[in-house]
Amino acid sequence: MKPLLLAAAASAALGSSMLTPLAFAQTSLAESQVNALEGLSGPQPGSRRSGAKGICASGHFIGNAAGRELSRASVFKGDKIPVVARFSVGGGSPKASDKSKTVRGLALQFQLPGGEQWQMANISAPVFFVSKPEQFAPFVQARTADPATGKADPEKIKAFSAANPDTGSPRCQCNK
Repeated sequence: MKPLLLAAAASAALGSSMLTPLAFAQTSLAESQVNALEGLSGPQPGSRRSGAKGICASGHFIGNAAGRELSRASVFKGDKIPVVARFSVGGGSPKASDKSKTVRGLALQFQLPGGEQWQMANISAPVFFVSKPEQFAPFVQARTADPATGKADPEKIKAFSAANPDTGSPRCQCNK
């Protein structure tokens, strides 16, 4: 998520009235994305809406000379850096099967000297399934199960794919 989008979402969550029109539009976008994710798996109180099943670990990282050859970033200085990791199974169910063929996630947070903090997130998908933030909620909504059938409507998926042909590229297997 872009920093401005995060700031707008945080301002909205804190009840700030200082939102600019752009920030307000981005907050609405963030809310639609969160609501779409919840629509996919249903409400899961106390759990994340994506990557709901996960486990955390802590340890340390020591940058080596190979890293220092590529970057001057403080994480590669060779000091022992505390790190927290979160391994997750994709989707919004905290009871998801570990055997499912869904995306896997790895998030890392490095606590560097002087209060500096690095955060990164990785997923196992070869490409992200949409190219623009505005496509995310409609992509998820097209795949949300119909309450009557318990299954996604293939026509909604087909309509989304027709309106967003870049998500059906040969590298992206998300619409198949």
